[in-house]
Formats: sequence, C-alpha cells, structure tokens
Amino acid sequence: MKILQNNNDRTILINSETDFGTDLGWEENFQEFEHETLKSIINPTENFETVRYIHSGYTSELGINQHDIWHEFYFYNSDGDHDGGLNYELIGLSGKDNYKLLRSENTSFFRLEFYKVPEGETPNSKNRKLVFTKQLPIPMGEQIYLTPIKQKVYVPVFSGSNYRKNENMFLYWFQDDTVLEGTVMSGNTFYLAAKFYNTIDGTNIAFMNKDKDLVDAIDETEDMYRKMVINRSNYSYVIYTGITEDHRGGESSSYTPLQWYASQISSEIRVAYQITTSAFPHSTPASACVASPYSGDVVYLQSGHNIPQVGITAYTSATGTGTVASSGSYYARVESLSTGAEYAVRTMSGGVITSVTEC
Repeated sequence: MKILQNNNDRTILINSETDFGTDLGWEENFQEFEHETLKSIINPTENFETVRYIHSGYTSELGINQHDIWHEFYFYNSDGDHDGGLNYELIGLSGKDNYKLLRSENTSFFRLEFYKVPEGETPNSKNRKLVFTKQLPIPMGEQIYLTPIKQKVYVPVFSGSNYRKNENMFLYWFQDDTVLEGTVMSGNTFYLAAKFYNTIDGTNIAFMNKDKDLVDAIDETEDMYRKMVINRSNYSYVIYTGITEDHRGGESSSYTPLQWYASQISSEIRVAYQITTSAFPHSTPASACVASPYSGDVVYLQSGHNIPQVGITAYTSATGTGTVASSGSYYARVESLSTGAEYAVRTMSGGVITSVTEC
C-alpha cells in the first residue's frame, strides 16, 4: 500500500443557501411540551379521591344479608393462656373503673394497623409500610352485665355495623390507584395487624391471629397478620383469618369473628426489680410483705410492663435470655429499683407471674 502526500492547500466550497435544518421539529416538540404542561396544570386526569369501603356483605344464620364485622381480643390469664381472656381485669382495669368509662374519655384503645408490602411478598417488620390505622377505644366495645357489681362493663369485643349506633368499621382508600402505580402502595391487597395501648401503665401489646400460650414461639409473618382484599367495583373489603385467602373471618353467620390473641411482644423497656425476700416459707402475700429484708437477685419484667402483672414473664437478665424459677405455691417480695414500690409475687415454670399483691 502506498500513501500519497500533497502539501498544497485544498478548498471546500459550501453554498451559502445550504440549510442543515438544525431546528427541524423544534416547533412541533415545543407545541407538544406546551400541551403536556397545560394538561398537568389544568384539570389533570390523576384521581386522588378516596372513597368509603364497607365490609363485604354475607348472609347471616337468620337469612339476612348484612355487613356486620366482629373483632374479639383475648388477653393472657394467670396460667399463661387465653382462656377467659375477654376480660379487661387481666390488664389492670377493674370492673368498678370499667363501668364508669365514657366514650368521650381518653381511654386505653386497640389500634388496627393496615400495611402494604411489595407485590409477591409476605409481610414482616422490614418490608411492610403502614398506610392507615383505625382506633377502637374501650367504650366503643360491647357490654355485659357483671353480677358482683350489678353494672354493665365493657368487654374487648367490637362489632361494626352500618345500622346500629356503634363503630361502622368503614375504611377509606383511593378509588383509583393509577397514581400509585410503580410503588408499594398500589394493588388491592393489604395486611392487618393489631395492638393494644394501655393508658393504665403506658404499655402496648401486639396481638396474634391464632391462639398461642405465653411460652410458645411466634412466627411473625404467619402469626401476626391477616390478609385484607378490597373490591373497587362495589367498594367493599374482605378480611381473612390469616395471610392467605383460605378462610374468611369477621362474619356473624356461624359466628366466625376475627379473634385476636395477646402475644408476649410489647414495648421494648424492661423494668428491674430487686428480690427483697426469698420465696420460702411465705405461703401468703401478707407474710411476704412483712418479712425481714433479704438482698436477692435483680429480676426484669416482660418488655413494656412497669409493674408486675399476672400473665407476664419475669426474666433473670435485661435481655430476656433467662426466666425466673417457679416459686410453686409460695410468694417472694420484690421492690422496684426506680420507684421503691413493693409487691408479693408468685411465679410458675417459665417465669410467668401467677399472682401479684401490692404490699
């Protein structure tokens, strides 16, 4: 191959009338931009309206089509299970204080929490996003007649009805979720969790979707949530007993309410108490309260509890890695390291407190 070299100047002639069209299409593009800008400002098509969703209708045992929905909340008893758990006395609210509650008062309440998760995933504390809540104060619940005090008291049972004068359980969400496309907020599926906020001692308790004893292990995804699906065509919703659509809950036909069960998951604070008497031989709370001082180990209450209560667990470490031994039928006296308050307590296997008496 041979390269030819020429050192002479060369000239390129360009016609002055030549137009490369560098602004070709500018006018059309500007008109389209102007149109899109005005469209987004003047009467945009995005629909941010929220509408009311009602519990999906069903036929009751009496053959009546209705929309009622029922929630029941069970607390732990002294044996560490939920038998007889529809009772506020188990969390420190006496019958006498119960019947005096008014709907206008700032009382303890349950909170239903509605979450969204990425499509195709099941809920957990890492991927869930809280979208709205619904509060159920104690005075919004059902009442029963308590014979010992001859008064009606509230029980942790709540019904939602669009006919009776109580909580209607309406929910509000977007009519059209087009504006939410591409986000975790889109779609018709929600997951429901429940908590109780106790104004007596400042604690909160998370509830499970199934009955488990205090010493049983908990699977967050399987045990703490319920699936809810909304229908945008008739503005209704259905809540299931678990995270699948195997069984619908909340109906009063065949009485299948949404039953919630207290768990050992609550606030993160562990309050320390010094054991000031040994358990033996104090067979009554009174004898433990007046016994000679004794310098024992420090024990820690279950997370979220400031005072000893029946049904909660006492631990030997602040991290909750060991439980207090059973005291059998005997009582020990414990003293709060922060307030000095003293209590005579009795524990069962697993550190569960079975009896409490304030000294």
